[in-house]
Amino acid sequence: MRSRRAAALALAVVVTAIGGASAAPHNVRLPSAADVIRKQIAAEQLLRGGRGPERTLPGRVFDREKVAVAVDPAGRAMRVAVEQTLRLRGIGDYFFKIPGPVHDVEALANSSAQPGLRKGSVLWQGFASGHEVLAARLLLDPEQERARLPLAVALSLTVDGDPVTGRRPVSGRLVIRLELRNATRSTLATGTATVDRGRTLDALAATRTVLESHRRPEPGSNGIPRALPALSDISTRVLHPIAPVAATVDLELPRGTKDVTVGGAAERDRSVHLRRTLSRSAMSVTTTVTATVHRMTLPELTIAAHATPPPSSEASVSPDASSRRLFDRLTTVLGDVAQLHSVDGYVGNPDRAGPAETAYRWTLVPREEVVEPPLHPRPDQSANPLAIALAILIALGLVAGAVVWWSLS
Repeated sequence: MRSRRAAALALAVVVTAIGGASAAPHNVRLPSAADVIRKQIAAEQLLRGGRGPERTLPGRVFDREKVAVAVDPAGRAMRVAVEQTLRLRGIGDYFFKIPGPVHDVEALANSSAQPGLRKGSVLWQGFASGHEVLAARLLLDPEQERARLPLAVALSLTVDGDPVTGRRPVSGRLVIRLELRNATRSTLATGTATVDRGRTLDALAATRTVLESHRRPEPGSNGIPRALPALSDISTRVLHPIAPVAATVDLELPRGTKDVTVGGAAERDRSVHLRRTLSRSAMSVTTTVTATVHRMTLPELTIAAHATPPPSSEASVSPDASSRRLFDRLTTVLGDVAQLHSVDGYVGNPDRAGPAETAYRWTLVPREEVVEPPLHPRPDQSANPLAIALAILIALGLVAGAVVWWSLS
């Protein structure tokens, strides 16, 4: 029974993403953020046996997050912390969970309520009086978060061929190799068909115009239709959307550094600044920096990232292309834009359709600096049952000895 229900829900995800093709057989909908939201909701229902998540909201919720990732000299994420600020609008009770592998949570200074921690999820509940601020710092499990982060970071630091650990100063020829790769690839079912060539070209042109102004094209606005008339049967096409990510790299080498090169080109100072957009047309970037250092522990390396629209060139296609190819290019670009929704909110807005904005930041630290206790040590997690039993036995022995001494005195 459960497997049949799961299959039915999985089928519902596909039908929903296609955009109701059976209900409107002569129109094929263009992918939008609403399809990504419906997919997320259907996935939650699938995990909960057909029931949606328990959630009560008084109104619209605005989500802003700061994700801080500490990486070791090999680029491995050793610590992931999120500062999330939720602004609730409306009057009434609220109850919701922020799911995830949360190790610990603490309220920020501007929070009007205290969060709870239940089975790895952050729990918020209370009464909103029109404008409520719920803000907390979440400490996540880095092992599970490595695959969820929008960027995959590969890093190599050596001095004279030996790996740099950051635990002791080293001198010699430094070689840094940094690779950033877009890691947002997902799946989204949509519809495809033969559509009117002229209308498809117009939709592509409108999409390209919006992208040229560095905005996000959305079906139903700026001359982009929500759907196009199908001239053939509508079939299912599985997209693999990739959310574009704007990445900025700042590298500061220590004083006394000499002979700095970036990609083989000589640099005049010890500061390196790079900015790239990692999207479908350029999924990764690799940078090599060399220098001569004296008594260096670790360079200062910071990587900042946020969601961004794809370059307008990705909405370009030869006007001689077939109608089907034109339409597939249109849905691919709009699918990539729709996937930005999953990067906008990292731990997620409880109001699925509510706005979200997330800034990501990676910093380089020695490994031992990120091994630290939870924000709030919990006795039930740190207490040793054997030590407790031994303490009880010792206490009982002392009491018995005192009784014997008293009876003999």
